[in-house]
Amino acid sequence: MATILIVDDNESVRDGLGHVIRKMGHSVVTAPSGKEGLELFRVHQPDFAITDLKMDGMDGVTVLQKIRELDADCPTMIITAHGSVEVAVEAMKLGAFDFLTKPFDRAHLKRVVAKAVDVATLRAENRYLREVVRE
Repeated sequence: MATILIVDDNESVRDGLGHVIRKMGHSVVTAPSGKEGLELFRVHQPDFAITDLKMDGMDGVTVLQKIRELDADCPTMIITAHGSVEVAVEAMKLGAFDFLTKPFDRAHLKRVVAKAVDVATLRAENRYLREVVRE
C-alpha cells in the first residue's frame, strides 16, 4: 500500500481520484491548493503525487518543482483540463512522471498509479541498498 497525495482545487476531482486510488488499496491525502499540498507532502511523505496544472495561487508546475526539491525520487503527475502537447512536453521536461488530461479514463489512471507506485518502490529499495553497501 502506498500513500498518494492529490492536489487539486476542484473538490469533485479530488474525490473522484481519491475514490479510484483507495479502491486500488492505497492511502490518499488531498489538498485544495499547492501550498496546502506541499505542507501535506512534508508531513506524509507520499510515494506518489498528483497535481492539477491550473490552480489559483501556486500552479501545478510550481508544485512539481517544489516536490522535486523536497524529494527528487517522488514520481509526480500533472493533470489538467487545459492540456496541449506543448504543456505536456514542458511538464515532462521539468520532471513530471506523467501528464493526464481531464476527463481521464479510469483504467488509464489505474495503470499510471500502479506504474508510479512500482517506480517509487524500486527507488526506495535502491536507496536502501546503497545505504547498506556504504556501511
